[in-house]
Amino acid sequence: MWSPIENRMMSIITGCWSLKDLPRASVKIVSPQEPLYSGDRVTLQCYIPEYTDWTYVWYKDNGLLPSETSKTTTIMLPNNAGQYQCRAGRGDPVYYTQYSEPVHIQVTGEYKRHVLIILHGSPPTASVSVSPHGLLYSGESVTLQCDISNYTGWTYWWYRKDQLQSPGSPSKTISTLSDQVSQYQCQGRRTDRPQSSQRSVFLKISVTGEFTVKTLSLTCLLVA
Repeated sequence: MWSPIENRMMSIITGCWSLKDLPRASVKIVSPQEPLYSGDRVTLQCYIPEYTDWTYVWYKDNGLLPSETSKTTTIMLPNNAGQYQCRAGRGDPVYYTQYSEPVHIQVTGEYKRHVLIILHGSPPTASVSVSPHGLLYSGESVTLQCDISNYTGWTYWWYRKDQLQSPGSPSKTISTLSDQVSQYQCQGRRTDRPQSSQRSVFLKISVTGEFTVKTLSLTCLLVA
């Protein structure tokens, strides 16, 4: 009489007992799309082709996750970085699928062949430039420009003294310097990956001195 074993199951074909290989589970990323970044919430799915009605089992770093019994599980990066696997069982007695191949989620800036998912350590950083350059005076206008390299499609957010301003364009004009001396930052946000950039460093605009006008007396002499 056949005994239950983990990696095989018995099925009845034309009235005879035969062995059939159990399907192999696989771990897939449902959302978001790669690349992944610190702070992301990542949904993993345990996928098993051609079969339904499974009870799912999840593992992290070879340890059982007893509270995770659904087809999907959500993890927060980077705190939950590690190695993930899944399998599933059904029937009475329970027969299990084969374990999925391990999926490694690591915080790294380098590509490693054995790492299936690359988690970038941080999103891109915005930078602020100012024009015109050089000596500026009270009452003049300057334009701040927010730049984020390698990505497009941003909505730009400006901060003044760490207070969020209304979203706008990548450029911001300060029309009266004496009234708007402050510290400025910018940040990009969008719906695609990455969803937000890191803030730029502070750009400080301040009045550092005054221009003094000296009086010059002219005497006109008439020579006869």
